[in-house]
Amino acid sequence: MKNSRSRLLLLLVGVLAIASTASSLRNGFAYDDVLIVETNAHVHTLASPLAYLHQSYWPAESGPAGYRPLTIYALAIQWWMGHGSPTIFHATNVLLHVAVTWVFLLLCLELIPIGPAGIAAAVYAVHPIHSEAVGNVVGQGEEWMALITSVAVLVYLRGRARGRLSWRTQAIVIGCAVLAPLAKEQGLMLLGVLVAAECTVVTDSRPLATRFRELRPLGLWLIMATGLVGLQRDSVVHGLASGPPASVFRDVGFLERLRVMLGIVPQWGRLLVWPERLLSVYSPPAFGGEPGFGGPQMLGVALLFCGAAVFAVTWRRRPVIAFGISWAAISLLPVANILFPSGFLIAERTFYLPTAGVFIAFGAGIDWIATRLADRRRRGLLVLASIAMAALIIIGAVRSSSRMWVWKNSGTLFATTVKDSPNSFMAHWDYGRYLAMSGRERQGLNEMRIADSLISDHPRLVEELSLWVRKLDGCEAALPYFRREVQLEGEWPVGRSRLVFCLLELGRAEEASAVAHEGVARGLPAFAPLAKRADSLLQRPQ
Repeated sequence: MKNSRSRLLLLLVGVLAIASTASSLRNGFAYDDVLIVETNAHVHTLASPLAYLHQSYWPAESGPAGYRPLTIYALAIQWWMGHGSPTIFHATNVLLHVAVTWVFLLLCLELIPIGPAGIAAAVYAVHPIHSEAVGNVVGQGEEWMALITSVAVLVYLRGRARGRLSWRTQAIVIGCAVLAPLAKEQGLMLLGVLVAAECTVVTDSRPLATRFRELRPLGLWLIMATGLVGLQRDSVVHGLASGPPASVFRDVGFLERLRVMLGIVPQWGRLLVWPERLLSVYSPPAFGGEPGFGGPQMLGVALLFCGAAVFAVTWRRRPVIAFGISWAAISLLPVANILFPSGFLIAERTFYLPTAGVFIAFGAGIDWIATRLADRRRRGLLVLASIAMAALIIIGAVRSSSRMWVWKNSGTLFATTVKDSPNSFMAHWDYGRYLAMSGRERQGLNEMRIADSLISDHPRLVEELSLWVRKLDGCEAALPYFRREVQLEGEWPVGRSRLVFCLLELGRAEEASAVAHEGVARGLPAFAPLAKRADSLLQRPQ
């Protein structure tokens, strides 16, 4: 009977996963898809799997950033199969989402009764926070990583339920520890999730010290596998981060990053509880731009304290809840900008693995509530709660399905993000860049100016803005932007050279000479010929 109910649940959550994401099959390539897939030569040529171990995730012209060779290899196979059609990529994303949801359900069935497990898996299948990972092609890295990680945890828990781990079980777990971080960096946290599982939900009457001594060989193999992947990654991309840090983390230390991220924690909670507002970009001043330690930070501290308190209370009494909380915390750590700064404040796709832990805890919480409402006097409340939960699952499926169309193409995505987050400088910058490169240069310039009005000290934005102003409005209009670029660029002399050329073009040789000589004085020998040219113009008769 249980097996038949489990198969029915697998069918149901699979249908929910498809229903909430199938609308993405009409999408093309959007945002990072363009560079990672549509124009990436590494994806267009199917090479040996080993060849991808020596390539960064982003194309070489974008600089070595990110390391996801398994994901790039999978994308190359799909490009070869579909001859570059975006449909096969989106179909793969949908099927991966179904597979992850199925494994998640099987994992829940190992930990909690079938009813709460089904609810948790249904919520995971339709939750709108997953729409970016599924609707955007490059979200496939999150899906592969989450699938491999969940399989490893499932195999480990089933093996520990039988007692000692067989060599076959250990080989599968070690293989997953190698493959998960090759799909996406968060996979490096698999070892931490397994340790959390052993400390919470594994049923073993022996002391933890005894159990860990027995598991020491597996632990050493996992550490070695994780370390080798980390070393290979470092040899390719040279560092932990996957690119330049977000503007709010530029030139700041740990404490300032911590302050900013404490203010972001309430947004994490909002996205998990009621994700009505979803964005492709979270940037200042709309997010992370508030000064000092105010209300958002205090609320963030309160939420983290509540999470820690629930973990402490449930570790012994309701260990599945504690396991879910620890899973979420461990898998969020690499993208929380605490260990090191990343290129974003929030990226919805990075919640694809952490939400598995959240919804394991959610399912265990439902089991606890249902147990307390099981007597006849409270069954009415249980029925009402079940109806409400079914309604929320339907609402989640509808919201996820409607969100998929936003990822139809870059133009649709950027225009929607600007509309939904008008105070986000990155939203206007991305949209302006897209418009300018699509031939609508004046509209693009206006969007970049809006971005610049929201955050006035971003070097790359000022650099790009100065070039477009010069192209469309001439050197005279571009001079203030070039001067700001000189102030912001530090030791990089490109902005100064552009300023000198513009001044020479306008016939303002005296100013050009002063700027060029200042460059020479700063130890930039490339400005010597420019200074000489400006000086020669000064010596000519008017």
